[in-house]
Amino acid sequence: MVLEAIDHVVFSNPDASETSALVMLVQQGVVVGASVGCSLAYILPPVGEPKLLTTHQRKEPRIGTGLASPIGFGPVKLDGRLITRRAARFDPQDLPSTIATTVSSMPSASLAQC
Repeated sequence: MVLEAIDHVVFSNPDASETSALVMLVQQGVVVGASVGCSLAYILPPVGEPKLLTTHQRKEPRIGTGLASPIGFGPVKLDGRLITRRAARFDPQDLPSTIATTVSSMPSASLAQC
């Protein structure tokens, strides 16, 4: 509901445009959230493969259209680092090298064209 409310506020502003969005709450070792557009969230465990939390999100309609349909995820146990990124605007140089290498290899699912 938070992202839908933001969508309507942005839509009503004639100077605003469209964007992706991701909201999360981390509490007592559990993460829940919602996303719309190209924003991705992963849990990077100490051992094993990264887990994409935003698997079912919709690329469009995005925030600012008045029609955004955010998709929720969780609750999921936070058993590693929580990493967020935009599918197409990720620069590995923005992160420490050990994290950047792992994140660069993470699948962007069908969001690679964002």
